[in-house]
Amino acid sequence: MSSPTSTLDKGEALAAALGPDAVFRRTDVSDPEQIGALVATAIAKFGGLHVMVNNAGVSGAMHRLA
Repeated sequence: MSSPTSTLDKGEALAAALGPDAVFRRTDVSDPEQIGALVATAIAKFGGLHVMVNNAGVSGAMHRLA
């Protein structure tokens, strides 16, 4: 498993390699303030936000909730 620092470095490196139209922002999707900051970044960079995908991963044992 990658450490948060190496994941951050890889994300930033990928965005840089993709060019000026790519942005990487590590975000905790369980934190409403971080989600707000992510949306604000998209609006500031691209002038709006049309689609957002929560592609958060889950690791460890999974259990049925109901």
